[in-house]
Amino acid sequence: MSKARIGEVKRKSKETQLSARVSLDGGGRVNIATGLPFLDHMLEQVARYAGVDMKLKGVGDLHVENFGTWRDVEGRLVWGVNDFDEAYALPYTNDLVRLVASVA
Repeated sequence: MSKARIGEVKRKSKETQLSARVSLDGGGRVNIATGLPFLDHMLEQVARYAGVDMKLKGVGDLHVENFGTWRDVEGRLVWGVNDFDEAYALPYTNDLVRLVASVA
């Protein structure tokens, strides 16, 4: 009987906890929750089409993008910077307003 081809890893930092388990001899079963919906979707597709079992979990600080695409109020696809306070030098009071708004 051949040995199961399974990989497992866990990482923990002050901001983030990640765990992953992959079985190459699986049937395409997935349980993915990274906190980043598009990444979840793409990994699910890879696992399903490859016939690989994949279990991933990510918890913590997942702020990874300050640019990308989104829909404007008229439904048009727009690309640009979506976190203006990190793209331009602004007074620290803007960061205080952001902090208060996120806590409220």
